[in-house]
Amino acid sequence: MSTPNSKSNKGLPRLALLALVGLPIGGLIYFGVRGSWLRESSAPPIQGATVQRGPLLISIVARGDLSAADSADLRSEVEGRTAILSLVPEGTRVEAGTVVCELDATALIEKRFQQSISLRNAEAAFVKAKQNFEIQQSQNRSDIAKAEQKLEFAGMDLDKYTEGERASMLEKAK
Repeated sequence: MSTPNSKSNKGLPRLALLALVGLPIGGLIYFGVRGSWLRESSAPPIQGATVQRGPLLISIVARGDLSAADSADLRSEVEGRTAILSLVPEGTRVEAGTVVCELDATALIEKRFQQSISLRNAEAAFVKAKQNFEIQQSQNRSDIAKAEQKLEFAGMDLDKYTEGERASMLEKAK
């Protein structure tokens, strides 16, 4: 059976347990709401302008450098200095094959013309030297053939003199 004393002894630990768990939870809820953990912020609303189409003006007062995210450097591989005759305005969209910059090429054209003249002169001098070489070779062959012929005739004359004319001249001289 149960006694009135035993009922009160069972309720006390439950009450103490409820107080131990309930008090911190209640405190967290109270401070959460009061300390703006769970309620909305009390910051003033942001004032703005109405949205409309128009030019966008961006003005920054700061020191620094700006550079394009995608840029290309163009360099002239022409020797010496050249002047720019025309240049596409900055910011213009271009496609492959579009002439972006035109350089003055008059000095290069003149230099090419002079080089062409020098080349033709050198080619003419080469042809002339080659012809002179062939003529000289032909002349040398002709001179050699002529000398060989003279040698052969001189040998014949010597044979003729030693065999016949010498004897007759000796007899005449006696």
